[in-house]
Amino acid sequence: MRFTQLHLLYYLIPALLVVLLVRWRRRHHYLSYSHLSLRRLSLPSVSKIVYLPLAFQWAALFFLLLAGLDPVLTFAEEEIQFRGLDILLVVDLSSSMEQALPIDAAEAKRYEQMDAFFAPSGQNPSRLDAVKVAVKEFVSQRQNDRIGLVVFSSNAYVVSPMTMDYDYLTGYIDMMEHRTLVGEGLTAIGEGIYLAAGLIEKQNEEREDDSGDKLLVILTDGENNYGRSPIEAVEKAAEKGLKLYLIGVDIPHTPLTTRLIGAVQYANGAYYDVRNQEQLNSAYWEIGALEKGNFRVKEYHRSIPFYHQSVLASVLCLALALGLRGVSYFTDLS
Repeated sequence: MRFTQLHLLYYLIPALLVVLLVRWRRRHHYLSYSHLSLRRLSLPSVSKIVYLPLAFQWAALFFLLLAGLDPVLTFAEEEIQFRGLDILLVVDLSSSMEQALPIDAAEAKRYEQMDAFFAPSGQNPSRLDAVKVAVKEFVSQRQNDRIGLVVFSSNAYVVSPMTMDYDYLTGYIDMMEHRTLVGEGLTAIGEGIYLAAGLIEKQNEEREDDSGDKLLVILTDGENNYGRSPIEAVEKAAEKGLKLYLIGVDIPHTPLTTRLIGAVQYANGAYYDVRNQEQLNSAYWEIGALEKGNFRVKEYHRSIPFYHQSVLASVLCLALALGLRGVSYFTDLS
């Protein structure tokens, strides 16, 4: 704990000393003589509990002074339990994703209205632009899910582990472009799936309750031309109990892409076209209907004000002091 108004001690301490001095002088404004010393033997011993009202008064003053210094907790940790899905977005950043979509001006205008950052007026959005719009729309539909981001070109990389900080995740989605992976340009879908499956497995190692569905959402143009086989990667992921959703954009009709789509569907997954909003809405609905698992998330807070707690403690102590003063035992003997 630290105090942001520590300089106020220069004023509070002298003020407190003045109050104590005034109280001390007022106690000596009259001459008194006590007969209690003559009757000491006949009086029962007085318990120290009679000083409780005075103790609460001093405690109230202490907490009030503490509040005046504006205490702040510099660090706090809180563990919260959620029910949700584990989702990893696997996004293609190969050079082929920079090709413009073969769409008409009306559909290009629709992309511009959805997100003006991706579709400059008069230009068709690229495949990557369409994927980014779909990913951001997907993230905006989720609640209480842990979502991570893996990108791939010739190799695969973890951009963000699974998190519930969607603003943080969306910021990384905005920064994705073809220059993100400088020096790479091929498409290794299998590498992306292998890395994402390993990341989900690693982040769930310490979970006591391993229930709930875990998803890989793969967004690509489907032109795999490098790395390990994406078909084998899909099969391995399915063996680990992962559900796969393949969201493609302008995927070419080749034997490999047809096999990839078939492998995903055979593993109880699904394939969707990123340019078809109705199919995307169907994908959101299907994912939302999946079984949600329990997981705990630790939230870390910095610079948490402790002022209100100090004021509340002061009020409670003062209320206790006033309440005890209403009891004859404390009134007569304290």
